[in-house]
Amino acid sequence: MANNLPKYWVVRFEKTNLFIQTVVSYINSNSNLEFIGYPEPDTYPYYGYVGEYGLYNNLEGLVHYPEILTIQEFINLSKETNMKYKQGDILVTEGTNLKRKVLGVCGEVYFLSKQNVSDVADNVPHTQFELDTLKLVLSVEPEHKPTIDITLEEIAKWKGVEVEQIKIKQ
Repeated sequence: MANNLPKYWVVRFEKTNLFIQTVVSYINSNSNLEFIGYPEPDTYPYYGYVGEYGLYNNLEGLVHYPEILTIQEFINLSKETNMKYKQGDILVTEGTNLKRKVLGVCGEVYFLSKQNVSDVADNVPHTQFELDTLKLVLSVEPEHKPTIDITLEEIAKWKGVEVEQIKIKQ
């Protein structure tokens, strides 16, 4: 199980029980820190992870600039989920060339394109369990290597020979 928090994130401090129960509890359970009580919000207005967990008085000069989240965004993104894919991913049925694009994710369901059509929805939401059962996996496209077009005349000029002297091998 994983969450969907960005790699680096902070939440602006709020003096509420919701903040303590979510952000502070998350930081305490994922680090060796033990935050208690409320510091002055003007002193440390940001709590989060920017390479290490902590409280931050400003975001200037940090090595990793974090995404600033609202409490509700933090709650939604920090929930553990069994969702493996995100919008835009291309899934392929194992052992085939049948591809489907993840058009969207809502809660615990995926909305996929029809097979081999990336912009038309199949109108049936799917759970992670269904995708696993259907043996749909993330497609790893081979790296596209650009081709070059060249004529025999260009090769002859490049090599300083006549076109009749060129023999093409495999």
